[in-house]
Parts: sequence; C-alpha cells; structure tokens
Amino acid sequence: IYNLLKKLNEEKGVTIIMVSHDLNFANRYGKRILLMKDGKIVFDGENSQILNKDNIKEIFEVEAEFYNLEGEESLCIVIKN
Repeated sequence: IYNLLKKLNEEKGVTIIMVSHDLNFANRYGKRILLMKDGKIVFDGENSQILNKDNIKEIFEVEAEFYNLEGEESLCIVIKN
C-alpha cells in the first residue's frame, strides 16, 4: 500500500500525511520529515537535512549511526540508549 501511496503522490500530486516512529520507514517513503519532542515540532525539512545523528540524539536521547546502502536510502541504526 505504501508504494501505491508514493506513486499517487509522485504521479498525481496527492499530499500524503503519515505518522511513524520508524525512521527508516519514514525516510524510505517520505519527502519531508517532522521530528517532535514533548508535542512540539523541533525539526522540519527534507529527509537528508533532518535525519542525522545529532538530531536523533536530541529528540530520542539515543546514539545512532546512519549508513548509506548502495542504491537505497540511508539506514539509521540505534547503537546506544
């Protein structure tokens, strides 16, 4: 279903709003990421600008690393909490 929603967005210009706690999933299907903490938007922008280890540490209070996989979006892995 998510591939269909992505196709509708890209081909028909339909706006899709999705809520997820899975950063890798949001990165794969989203074009814009909002990171919130305590009910407030802290970061808002394109995936490549928002998803980084400093922002993840500030929001979730965990250490994370990002890996670029060949032909894929970057992958976030939590390494310490």
